[in-house]
Amino acid sequence: MDEECVALLPQVCAVLADPRKSVTLPDDTTLEKLLDWLTELISTGKGKSQLEKYPCLLEFLSTVLEQESPDPSVLSFALKLTGLLAASEEGFRILQERSFLGLAYNCQRWLEAGVWEDPCMRIGWIQGLRSMMQHKMALYFLVHTEIIKPLLQLQTDPSLFVASAANQLLAHLLVFFQPITSQRDNGVGKEEEGKKALVQTPVVMDASTEQLAIYMRTGPEHASVTMAVLQHLEMSLVFRNGDDLPKTLQSLRMLVLLLAQARPPLWDTLLKKVPGSLEALVTAECSQLTQPLMDVLLTAYKHPNSDGAPDETVSRLLSAMLDTHNPSDLIHAAAAVLRRNHRDSIHTPKAVGILLLPLDVITSLTPLSPRATASSIGSTKVCSHLAGCGKVQRCGLEALVALSTCPGAEEKMGEVFTVLIQTLQSPESDPTVLQKCYQAMLQWIRLCKDPSPLGDQLRSDLLSVIRKRVCDLRWEVRDSTLEFLGQLPGLCVDVRAASSLSVCLCEVVLGRSTTALLVEALSDPESYVRASAISALAQTLTHSWQEGAPFTQEQTAVVSSLLDILSKDTEGFARRAVVCFFLTWRSWSSSEDPPSSSSPSSSLLATSLPSVLSKGSVDLDWEVKVHTLELAQLQLEELLPGCRSSEQGLTANTPLPHTRLAAHTNPVAASPACADVPTETPPGGQLRVSDPAGGLRELVEQGVVSTLLSGLFDCDRPVALKACRLLMTLRDALRPRPPGGGIMETDALAEVSKVTCELPAWGWGMEVLKKYRAKRADRTRGPMDRMEGSDGSDGERLRSKSACEEEESVCEGDGNVRVSVCEVLWALDLQGRQSVLTQSSDHVHNSPLSLLQDILTSTHSHSHSDSDEEVIIDCY
Repeated sequence: MDEECVALLPQVCAVLADPRKSVTLPDDTTLEKLLDWLTELISTGKGKSQLEKYPCLLEFLSTVLEQESPDPSVLSFALKLTGLLAASEEGFRILQERSFLGLAYNCQRWLEAGVWEDPCMRIGWIQGLRSMMQHKMALYFLVHTEIIKPLLQLQTDPSLFVASAANQLLAHLLVFFQPITSQRDNGVGKEEEGKKALVQTPVVMDASTEQLAIYMRTGPEHASVTMAVLQHLEMSLVFRNGDDLPKTLQSLRMLVLLLAQARPPLWDTLLKKVPGSLEALVTAECSQLTQPLMDVLLTAYKHPNSDGAPDETVSRLLSAMLDTHNPSDLIHAAAAVLRRNHRDSIHTPKAVGILLLPLDVITSLTPLSPRATASSIGSTKVCSHLAGCGKVQRCGLEALVALSTCPGAEEKMGEVFTVLIQTLQSPESDPTVLQKCYQAMLQWIRLCKDPSPLGDQLRSDLLSVIRKRVCDLRWEVRDSTLEFLGQLPGLCVDVRAASSLSVCLCEVVLGRSTTALLVEALSDPESYVRASAISALAQTLTHSWQEGAPFTQEQTAVVSSLLDILSKDTEGFARRAVVCFFLTWRSWSSSEDPPSSSSPSSSLLATSLPSVLSKGSVDLDWEVKVHTLELAQLQLEELLPGCRSSEQGLTANTPLPHTRLAAHTNPVAASPACADVPTETPPGGQLRVSDPAGGLRELVEQGVVSTLLSGLFDCDRPVALKACRLLMTLRDALRPRPPGGGIMETDALAEVSKVTCELPAWGWGMEVLKKYRAKRADRTRGPMDRMEGSDGSDGERLRSKSACEEEESVCEGDGNVRVSVCEVLWALDLQGRQSVLTQSSDHVHNSPLSLLQDILTSTHSHSHSDSDEEVIIDCY
């Protein structure tokens, strides 16, 4: 593709250089995308070699830069490209010899041409310079052409994007070229003194490379840039009225960039120049300057002096910010200290005290006093005193969650549960407060080891409030309540590790009355609530079965209701929850120790799975189909143990040698997909062949195979990709190569090959059948028939078709076809299918070639179109 792109580049450059055609670009991001590709292209080599390799770039720059009134967007692109090419010293020399740099970055010329007012032009000018500033020759060019003056003016540009870009460039100039140590007189002697006059002479825009080389050896440019920037900062860091605010804010932002990256001696120079201006801004007490001032001071504080102590002036100004009389500014300043993770013995405690002052007022405790432990701060009083204020209640409940991990928390457990129950019962609690309350309840339940003091009362109160909130008029409250019911059983999955209180409360949740509430919620008008009820049922029912609870007729009715929801509910949330319900159930059944297939729950699950798979695989929601495939995966792993150790279909799809079996064996038995079968090594060490035919047959009967095949051709990529990987897993499980070899029994091979599945006479079934017949026909034809020049007579085609159809059987009535599962797995080319599915469409549409073609196509269509019909461009 790169060669094709390079071949189109001259045409694209010619189009962009033509002012009559550039206005027809596909969209306003085309040039940025083209620049991204050129950046990558240029970075692969050095300046001179790239310019020699792509002379069309120089021709483009020459044409655009010499135009009197170029298009601002194309000119901006040209300036950025110029900077990229000049980033290397070789490229810089070539562009300077052709006077391109003087043309490109002469802002006075563009101002007279009327294009400087366009922000995109100024952005391109700045970013071009930023790309070029990678070596000293570029710095000398910038200084001696006096570009620094308009650059400092752009630092306060009305456009925030332009001002920010100027800030970045100015900071880069000072930091990138900063000397590591102070410059000293190293005995350069009279030669340097003799050049001093030449250095002070202004350089014209078309200065030669030889002149720049002389200036480069003198080395005062960085010092001059530094002084110009510092003088500009001193003049900008002044606040007299609101008109000064924009330039002051921009200068503070640039100062943060400089302080964060500067090293001595630049660091020392900054601290000598700006403290006076900063002190004036601190005393001005302007609220809009609080945050940027704190950023500057905290950044400066992190860099100690040579003696290891923070700068005294910076420390004093930081203390002044934390002593301001404006409460709002005080809070913002204190928050900035903690948000920046600033730690010292003076300012950090002071900031904490400021932020916790409301807590001090309410609880009559000083948060930083020795007796203020985590529990004695009075967290319960916070919630009770601030009842009615939703925002503060939410903060208080979040604090309760955090305080549950502190020492002494168990002593306040009774008060905490009392407040939580009161909050849940309060009619004034809004939905978000109730949600936070449920989260705090779960966190504190984990701590309770002795439920005797509050167990009975808490269970009674909690059950009462749950019954109330499940019927709340606000769907958010009903949803949060059901989520709480679903999360509670998770606290006591392992009864030995769970707290006593959580076990007691689980008895409430697992009771019939609570289950009835969940079942009733299945018909809630809000889909989120229905989904939460289904998820809660999945947790409570599986937990009850784990505890040995008997399977009831009511639970059978629940399963029927869920299957009805899967087939009839109009919202995807509920249908997803149903499939996840069966996933949870199936996962629990697989992990049961010992597993039991005769229990009522297992029997009901086995009879329900085919219905779930058939309905979920044709659902319109792609997430439902993915969850259905996950359910099918559990079945694969259970019925074919070889799938568990499979590498998810990452093995090569290499056919095995074709071997004809005995005459009584089905011809399909010798297909490449079934050449090997799984083996197991018993304790004695002798290999024996297991029988995968029964497991495969059960997978077909349950609908697992048809679910995977239908998913393979699904229009949603995640569905098709997962189905493809599972089919590869199934294929590899049927033909692994056991280590050490082993005798493969032909009877076992024949049994596996006889397992067939039914393909519908529509949709995905026809796609599978088409590939199946094509592969069979290709195998049936002899080698001579496939040679180039074969006449392909009708007799040969009929013979191939006859041989193919002899392996198929047509089902009576519906026209469906039954084929061998092994043959289908071999015929689908799953490896190639996976390669296509894992490759994003971006490789076609989101590519440089597509971009270049779109530019040319749009221009050509615009030039030759005789109608006003809009040209549709497929540009990434």
